[in-house]
Amino acid sequence: MMRLPSSIRIVAALAGMVLSASLGAAAPAAKITLSAQEQKVMAGAACGAAGLDAATPRSTRTGVSASVRCRSHAKDGEVPVAKVAQCEKKGAAWKCAPARDALLVTLFDDSVLSVVAEGVRAVEAVQVVDTVAGMSVPPFQNGAIDVMKDECTLRQLPERLFKGATHFKLDCIPATIDLTRDCWDGKCRFFITNAKSRD
Repeated sequence: MMRLPSSIRIVAALAGMVLSASLGAAAPAAKITLSAQEQKVMAGAACGAAGLDAATPRSTRTGVSASVRCRSHAKDGEVPVAKVAQCEKKGAAWKCAPARDALLVTLFDDSVLSVVAEGVRAVEAVQVVDTVAGMSVPPFQNGAIDVMKDECTLRQLPERLFKGATHFKLDCIPATIDLTRDCWDGKCRFFITNAKSRD
């Protein structure tokens, strides 16, 4: 077998690294786990009598945070509602922001997304989230569902670029997606106008 000169091997390796970076590939992060005591603390801070459904930890620039979802305590129409909160580890202790009500939306891959709908009706929020989950985010056309993790806040923006347009911001833990719904003659289409990663 012919051995390539070292200069060619180095160039090939660099090209592979550039390609991986351009497609958004990253080294897998170390897995973070929460102890039973930590989960109990979060449940007490965010959930009360409803109890904890899930706590998903993640590394941040300042340490460790977690998205907390409580068990469903109500319904908005047909959509389950649960309290959600963001918690952060300060030294050895966990501190949680005040819990908020979120819609529990099951996406096409069977994952459950907690959606805090600010000024958007539940039925409309579910339609927007379901539609966006099946879309691709430019410029590399990665699936939008890849950044729709744990908890997102959906709000309708007040400005309108053209007649029939409604603008939304879907602010998720990994990224923010701006989208426009364009309606005419009883038909609507959505398109993503901007996406920005938090990394």
